[in-house]
Amino acid sequence: MSVHPTQEQLTIIKQKYYDKPFTMVNLLQFKGGNKKEESRRMYHEYTKQVAPIIQEINAKVIYLGVVHDVFIGDSNDMWDEVLLVYYPSGKMFLQMIAMEKYQHANTLREAALEKCVLLITEKLI
Repeated sequence: MSVHPTQEQLTIIKQKYYDKPFTMVNLLQFKGGNKKEESRRMYHEYTKQVAPIIQEINAKVIYLGVVHDVFIGDSNDMWDEVLLVYYPSGKMFLQMIAMEKYQHANTLREAALEKCVLLITEKLI
């Protein structure tokens, strides 16, 4: 499973969310074994480096939390953390990921994650 978006996934942002706000739900699984805590620290360093960029584009971290248990569902699908980030538009998201300072920070994210799922959500209520 990749931790990078495909061209098709970037096109979805451009075509469907370019001028619309959305919240990205990030399901995160860190590289495991005896390196899991090191991977977690590396990911948290990524979040610290990206925080000013998030503010710069008027996005907002809504929630970052650790997952302890599966209540309903398959316990084989366990995630380590969940991150929710509000973006004012797909345009701002795409600008962010194109920034050199984001690309630099993103190397930490890539090194830390075993797998991830990012879900684009639109507020209903």
